[in-house]
Amino acid sequence: MDLLFSPKVLARAVAPWLAMLLAATGVGSLAYEGLIGRPEALRFSREGRAVSGTVMHSPVFVNPGGHDGGPRNRSLVGINDSELGPQVISIYGTLKKGSEVPVLCLTPARRCMSATDVRERIDLWPLTPMMLAGATELGLAALLAFAARRRRRPHVAQQPAVSG
Repeated sequence: MDLLFSPKVLARAVAPWLAMLLAATGVGSLAYEGLIGRPEALRFSREGRAVSGTVMHSPVFVNPGGHDGGPRNRSLVGINDSELGPQVISIYGTLKKGSEVPVLCLTPARRCMSATDVRERIDLWPLTPMMLAGATELGLAALLAFAARRRRRPHVAQQPAVSG
């Protein structure tokens, strides 16, 4: 009974499923960034209206070891767009409260994005964080699948030579 639940047996049983899950996640990340993320950033850069937003809330320093569950690195920016009305967006980074932030609003999309975020998504292509994560997940899936399929060769003890 102990052999049935040994770590090796469990690892061999789980490895193919974990490899498939990693591969699916990697393909999903790459597909999302290639089919949705990049075209959306390009559309905002071409068709977006330049609007100015004001930082309403900026996170204060929180001990990284704390477990309060709150966002530690996002600032809230308020926008009053003439076509979309009031909007609130979250921007990465601790920005000074009351400062002005360039924003792009797109009426057909019914939302606004930080101009800096749009520019970074375009400039970093194809090495965006989502693309790198997807490629890493696919690499780990391939490595795990290879390791799971590799068959261990039985160890053959060499016989001592008989003299005589």
